[in-house]
Amino acid sequence: MGYEFTEEENKSFKSLYTSMILVSGIFTLFSIVLFIASFQKNDGLMFSRAITFLLFGIILFFPTDNFLKITTTMGNDIHELITGTKELANGFMLMNIVLLFNRLLILASVYIKL
Repeated sequence: MGYEFTEEENKSFKSLYTSMILVSGIFTLFSIVLFIASFQKNDGLMFSRAITFLLFGIILFFPTDNFLKITTTMGNDIHELITGTKELANGFMLMNIVLLFNRLLILASVYIKL
């Protein structure tokens, strides 16, 4: 049998899981509001921000199952921690790329309007 985190450590992982679900949900809800507003105002930049927030919500949601499994399964804690950490690191890298792309769109829109 593999390593098992203590009950106190599991509480920390459960808290991380809950926080990630909450933030993911907030990003997703905010993206819906921005999608609606972007269509009402016919605003392409607002639409790109809506896509950005939706992607952030999805990216933060993906590794949550691994952090929850740490608290609910036996014998796979280290594997789930490593997998969740890798998914989170990849997600943050993807978030950086999305932000860079978003900034390039903003710069392009300013240049085109001039």
